[in-house]
Parts: sequence; C-alpha cells; structure tokens
Amino acid sequence: MTSIWKKTRYILDNITLEPVVFLFGLSHGLYSITVQSLYISKVCAVNLNHSLTICDDIYQHEEIQTEVQKYVSQLQAYNFFLQGLPAVIYSLFAGPWSDINGRKAIIVLSSEYLLFECLQDFTGGYVAFFFACHSYITDITDDSSRTKRMAFLDGIFPIGFLMGLGLSGIIKKKLGFTYCFSLAIVTSWSSILYTIFFIKERNSSEDQVDNTDDNSTTQSANNKVKKEPIWKMFKIQHFQAGVKSTLKRREHDLKKKRFKWTEIDFTVGGNIIAGFMFTFANVSWLVYVAGIVSFLGAAISTLLRSLISKCIESDEIGKVFSVIASGQAVIFMIASPIYSLVYKATLDFFPGLVFLVTSCLYSIVGFLAIYLYFGLKKVENSRKNAHELREEELLNRN
Repeated sequence: MTSIWKKTRYILDNITLEPVVFLFGLSHGLYSITVQSLYISKVCAVNLNHSLTICDDIYQHEEIQTEVQKYVSQLQAYNFFLQGLPAVIYSLFAGPWSDINGRKAIIVLSSEYLLFECLQDFTGGYVAFFFACHSYITDITDDSSRTKRMAFLDGIFPIGFLMGLGLSGIIKKKLGFTYCFSLAIVTSWSSILYTIFFIKERNSSEDQVDNTDDNSTTQSANNKVKKEPIWKMFKIQHFQAGVKSTLKRREHDLKKKRFKWTEIDFTVGGNIIAGFMFTFANVSWLVYVAGIVSFLGAAISTLLRSLISKCIESDEIGKVFSVIASGQAVIFMIASPIYSLVYKATLDFFPGLVFLVTSCLYSIVGFLAIYLYFGLKKVENSRKNAHELREEELLNRN
C-alpha cells in the first residue's frame, strides 16, 4: 500500500503540462470535425443555394455532396496558404524569444487560436503550442527521462482529442453547432487559466553550465558533426507532422462520401487511419482496423523530438524546436492546397488517391529514419568525446 501511495505521489508531484495538453486536445477535438461539418453546411446552403433539408442530410445526396466537397476543397486550398504564412514567421521568432523569456507566454497565446479563428495563425496555433510544450518538457527533464515524459505528453493529447471528438458528434447532433463551439471555448479557457496560474516558468538558461569556451576547436568540431543528422531529423519531422495535419481534412470528406458517415460515426471511428487500408477500404469495418494498425505512427514524432533534444545544447532548445515548428507550418501550407486540389480532381473516380500517395511517401520516411539511426550513433560518440576533452581542458587549467 505504501509503495502504491509513493508511486501515486510521485506521479502527482511530476504533473506539469499534462492537464494543459489534455484540455487543449479536448477543445481541439470538439472544434475540428465540427468546423469541417460547418464548412460543408454553409457552402451547401449559402454558396450553392441548396435547401436546408438537403444540407442537413447531405450524406444521403451523392451528387450534391460531391459538388459541395469540391467547392470546400478549393476554398481550403487558398485558406490554408493564407493562414500558414503568419505561423511560419511567428514560430521563427517565438523560439529564440522563449529561450530567454520562458515558454508560458507562447503556450497561452497559441491556445487562444481556438477562441479566435481569425487570429489562429498569428499566434502560431497548434504548431507553436506543441513546440513550446516540448521545449518546456526538455527544460525540466534529463536525457534519461525525457523520452518517457514526451511520450506521455503526446499520449495525453489524443486521449483528450478523441474524447472531444466523441462529444462533438453527440452534441452537434442533439443540440447544434453553437453548444459544441461553446464547450470548446470553455475547455480552451480552462487550459489557458491552468497555464497562467499553475505552470511555473522555467527558462532553459537556468540549468546551464558556464560554457565560455564556445569557440574552442572541440566545440566547433562537435557542432559540425551534429549538424547533418539533426537536419535529417528536421526533414523527417517536418514531413511527418505537416502531411499528417493536412490529411485530417481529407479523411473527414472521404468518410462522409464513401461510407456516408455522420458525426456520430466519427465519434466511434477514431482519428488516425492507415493510408493503404483507408485508400482501398470499401466497407466501414476496414476503417476501424486501419485505425488500430496505424496508432503507433504517433511514436515517430515523439522519438524524433526526443532525439533532437539530446543532440543540442540547452540554450538552443527554443531555437531548434521553432525551426521544426516553422518547417511543419511550411509543409502544411504547401501540402494543404496540393492535397485539396488532388482530392477535388480525383473525387469522382478515386477519392482515396491522396492517401495512397501519402503511404508511399511514408515508406520513404521509414528508410530515411533507418539511415538516420547510424548518424545519431555518430552524434552520441562525438558528444562523449567532446565532453571528455572539455573536462581534460578544465583539469589542465586548474
């Protein structure tokens, strides 16, 4: 009994951003599918002048649904590009700023995008939110516990997201859009207030050791060896996160068209679908199986972020993660219109083509990750050698 109490006490004492990420995921789940349904509903009724009776039951009208989805895809192709540019600029400056001033302000500002749609990417949105959260976790953990804490943090988000997704389908069906968005606002405010009052600020500079020998030959050699594999990790992380975000919108449209899913079906269906299975699925149960098969895909981002954090100095955490965040925003900005236009062009004869293309690209990422493993071994060895040389230099000086 004492052992259980100690473990429980240890977990409670080490809770930091987990409630914030859970509430953020809950709010995002309430918002994401609902706003996509709202896009379709408004385009159907306002832009294309169909009756409310048809628009409220659009998944039963094949031709009209195809027409509406093509229109929505075209609008989102332009919208994603215009929204993505501010996030790129913001993230590049937010990282270095957070190294000096802390992560709390970035987390709070990026959470507000769920409150104000028109300002979402001017404060970085979910991209800035996650880079700030992972930077904070890096600040408060050591190498031995970092991967575990990041994995736990990344695991909390889909739990909240899927709960929000489940509630959104029921609330939208029973009460309408207004109540669903209202609950999303409440959870978003809860996340913001928890961050302000319960999260202690922690700058990466607090734990730094005096490194006045930054220009030494050992430091320069170490940086040169680190650069190549880190940039490879950047590329993999950028592609994986950017394409994953883009694909969510097309998953929603395809489920509605092929399987005639309502919001209640999305509640059960889950959120992550394996590309190949989803492309060729012609019955609903394959979609559920694909979700289970692909669930481990989320581990890619967690592993890469943890590895990157172990290959850089503590005063570079914000800078590096902000570059990753900006890269994700660029990929999202480029991939979103391309995917939207491809989906629109193939909607009539092969709507799953975008998922097949993505699966092929993920295969390339897998080979790159294997190649990267050997580069990381080189980085680890170089860091050990650099630390040993630095200790010898300090001993010689003394």
